[in-house]
Amino acid sequence: MKNRVEFCITNLSLGAADAYDVLVEKSDIEIEESGCTSHCEICEQGIFTIVNGEVAMQMMQRR
Repeated sequence: MKNRVEFCITNLSLGAADAYDVLVEKSDIEIEESGCTSHCEICEQGIFTIVNGEVAMQMMQRR
């Protein structure tokens, strides 16, 4: 079973693109890009993605 990873397009442009580039090469991961995931408060705080329906966030603050 593949893990499903969803990226917000805005968050990709704000720094999540590096993670996307690594994960897109993995055969056990299904990538989905969304215009907005409706997690704007989390998006403002830092890099995040949704993995199998659960929000996963890198512990870093955006400047």
